[in-house]
Order: sequence, then C-alpha cells, then structure tokens
Amino acid sequence: MGLGSRLPGRPPLATIVDVSKSEPTSSPGIETERLLLRPWQAIDRDAFRPIATDPEVMRYITGGRPWPDEQIDEFIQRQIAGLERYGFCLWRLLRKPNLAVQDRPGQRSERLIGFCGLQPWRHRPGLEIGYHGVIEIGWWLARDCWRQGFATEAARAVLEFGFERAGLRKIIAVTHRDNKASQRVAGRIGLAFERAIPLETIEIWVYSRTARTETPTAE
Repeated sequence: MGLGSRLPGRPPLATIVDVSKSEPTSSPGIETERLLLRPWQAIDRDAFRPIATDPEVMRYITGGRPWPDEQIDEFIQRQIAGLERYGFCLWRLLRKPNLAVQDRPGQRSERLIGFCGLQPWRHRPGLEIGYHGVIEIGWWLARDCWRQGFATEAARAVLEFGFERAGLRKIIAVTHRDNKASQRVAGRIGLAFERAIPLETIEIWVYSRTARTETPTAE
C-alpha cells in the first residue's frame, strides 16, 4: 500500500479515457483532477526504480529492502499481463504536467509518482491469508508526494472503476498493522476494517468494501 492524506474536498468523479492512440494497449486508463493512471511499459523501469528502491517507501512492503531490477521488471510485466487478462492492473500513477512542472522546472511531461490499481490477491511466502483471488486495491507513492491527497484521490477513482466499470462485488485492501497512513486512506474511500491476521513476523490488517456500500463524502 502507499501513503496519502485527505484532500480539502472530494475531487470530481474520475473519467475513463481511451489511451489506445498513445499507449501500446487499447485498454482504458483513468483520469482524475490531478492524476493520470496509465498502462505500464517495459521502459518504465528507470522511472519506477527510485520509488521501488526508497527504504521509506518500502518500509511496510519489504522492511525497507529495495527491489532489484529483476523484481521491478517482473512487477511491470505482471501488470502488463494482468491488464490484458482482467482489464485492470496496478496502473502507473502520473502527475499531470501542470503539477509536475512545479517540482521540476522545465519538465513538460507527466511524472511517474507510483502506482494505484486493482489486482487479484495472490499468496506470497509468509502471506497466505485466505483471500486468494479476491480483488485487492493497492497503491505506492514516491516519498515527496506523500501527504498531498494523491493516494486518496487515485484510490477513490480506482474503487469507482472497480465497482461501476469492472462489476466487482468486493474489494479488499491489505496493510501492515503499523501502516497508519494507508489505513487512513482505506477509511477515506469507504473500506471498513474486516480482520487482523497475525503471521509469523508481522500482523496484517484487512479492510474491505462491497458494491452495496455508498461512497462517503470527504469532510
């Protein structure tokens, strides 16, 4: 999961856009007020590497250990394959150019700041928690994009896509017990705490929401 904080107000509903003219897939992406969610390409490794090797970003994922390039490549290829198979994935998350240029003078293109999206929960070593195949929402953000509401904005749009466009009945979020920021994001998008699962070295908290639950409004 990633980190994020509350927006001053709820952003407009996300729009589903066809990116077939600019991306190597005709599957749709998602656009919000400040963000673009787009399919992955193999060449995204270099842009994603600083995020996947940041010890603070990886704190609740790997205990702070950076991903090697081989793992980054595997992740990207899995998202490409997942999008083709399911129609969704953990989309790469881009800040729109007019926002990115504020941080990086002279930049005229979108900046990759992480990912947000959906995938079937799959067992990992030490993470056999009984939800295999249930659809999970997840996000990571570059550290300099924390506490700006990006995770909430992206996750809310992805949740809307999952229920309204993909026809999902239930979506879960899986967090480390100590990852309070991700737990706050889960709450803001309407996921409720479901259960705590003690494992050998960590405790996992599972949040969930069904399609019948009404989307809350931001305070």
